[in-house]
Amino acid sequence: MNWPIPINESAQDRRGAALLPENPPIFPRPRARGRLIALAPLSNNLPVGRIADTLALALQEATQQPVLLVELTLGEGRLRLNDLSIKDLTYAESTLPYPQSTDAGFDRLVVQVAGLPAEAPLLAALLARYTRVYRHVLMLMGAELPIHPAIEGLVMADNAYLVFEQTSEEMLNYNLLLREVRAHNRGDESRIRPVCFVPEDRRVAADSPVARSPHPPLYLHARADCFDRQIRSWAREICRRRVGLVLSAGAAKGLAHIGVIQVLEENGIEVDAIAGCSMGAYIGAVWASGHDGPQLEKFACELEGRFGFLKLVDPALPPRRGFLLGWSVRRRLRRTIGEVNFSDLVRPLRVVATNLATLERTVFTSGSVVDAVRASTAIPGVWVPVRIGAETFVDGGIVDPVPVSVLQQQGIDRIIAVNVIPTPAFLKCVREREREQEAVHGPQFSPLEFLHRHFNYFAPGNVLDIMLQSMNAAQMLLAEESSKHADIVLRPLSCDSHWFEFNRPRKYIELGRTAALEHLDEIKALIARKESNEHHRTHDILAAVA
Repeated sequence: MNWPIPINESAQDRRGAALLPENPPIFPRPRARGRLIALAPLSNNLPVGRIADTLALALQEATQQPVLLVELTLGEGRLRLNDLSIKDLTYAESTLPYPQSTDAGFDRLVVQVAGLPAEAPLLAALLARYTRVYRHVLMLMGAELPIHPAIEGLVMADNAYLVFEQTSEEMLNYNLLLREVRAHNRGDESRIRPVCFVPEDRRVAADSPVARSPHPPLYLHARADCFDRQIRSWAREICRRRVGLVLSAGAAKGLAHIGVIQVLEENGIEVDAIAGCSMGAYIGAVWASGHDGPQLEKFACELEGRFGFLKLVDPALPPRRGFLLGWSVRRRLRRTIGEVNFSDLVRPLRVVATNLATLERTVFTSGSVVDAVRASTAIPGVWVPVRIGAETFVDGGIVDPVPVSVLQQQGIDRIIAVNVIPTPAFLKCVREREREQEAVHGPQFSPLEFLHRHFNYFAPGNVLDIMLQSMNAAQMLLAEESSKHADIVLRPLSCDSHWFEFNRPRKYIELGRTAALEHLDEIKALIARKESNEHHRTHDILAAVA
């Protein structure tokens, strides 16, 4: 980076004029400006240096553009804020201090502040100058800073992240700081995002206020298998390049999700958030817990064989609320991922279920992952409904079989949906194919097939099959409508697929791989797409401290 960089200043920002001495030349409103990101740790016990450095490097790698890390400190710094003046920072011919280049490649500037209210316009003007040069400026505010500069930094930033551990003291500090931000920013806290740091020897309690928040925080685990991956996801959130994967309902056909995941992993495509429903929730939970694509296939192949489906059968006698209890599915999932909560997952996961009393969509983001997935997979009539707390839930596919909107509401920028629910046109083609085969080969009769149809409630044409086919009629319309809002839709469909074929996992995994490989170029283009030219608040940075 060559410094100093001349800046063409030909206009006056009237919104910031009240902060400056009478009639000084100040910065114009630029056509494009960098984004200012505030990073505020709430404790000196946090590894803030490691977090900030790793985030700056990840952001530079994600954008392929220079990143500046500005550290505000009460100690010694390369630049003393009080040594500057508004005149120094607003005249075009003035120069700025050289930031230092780090070995990692990003630039760093340590700024010494005194923590006085009078420094607010100086800090605002300084940051406004640097955001003209850098696409992203990270402002690290140490936990030792007084409340005033911390508040001003949070208010003037485009996005602000409060980093804390789940201790009573830090939770108190978090709530107090958030209250001050509301007071200074007219109640607007939409740009504030909590980041919960989880040390290696700890877990976030399921009943934690943080975990139960309507806006769950970004979890940052100190574990080696999580930290770098979650920092990269954090960087993509900042530069608006997060990738979301939506996994649809579909019973055994949902095993195709495994094939899609394998192709994404093999091509180095990282997913930042998962939304799953029914079988999609099951596959998504296992993947989000840290298992990779080959391990997912290994787990699925445990049901391989003629009688593999029987491992999931635990009859409810009498079948008053469903034919199966569902405890086998629950035990199997718990054995695979353990008793984990959503806050323990490597990747953020959203699980969709249906509230049986209100028939509303419920999106699980906290608590037990196993219980949430069990609720999402409870197909009405097949499995007994699941009770969690005071509410009863059934399969989420009833209300949202392809939950694209769940990720949209999270602000995910690039969404890939895997929809294994066939369309009426596809089923019509399948039916025509069956008729052609019957015309060529004639009707087939087998004594075993006769017994199968008359004594197996799961057989095609029997009661459970009819119930599921009827559910599919409504799911098709919902699935197609949701799929319209995804950037890319993968459809791993087969003419000879059945909802109960859990004993043929490789067939469906291969379907998923084929669908993903066919759209691989589109997926890569979606990932490589530059962020949209959205409005940034940084041009109001001087006015923010008014």
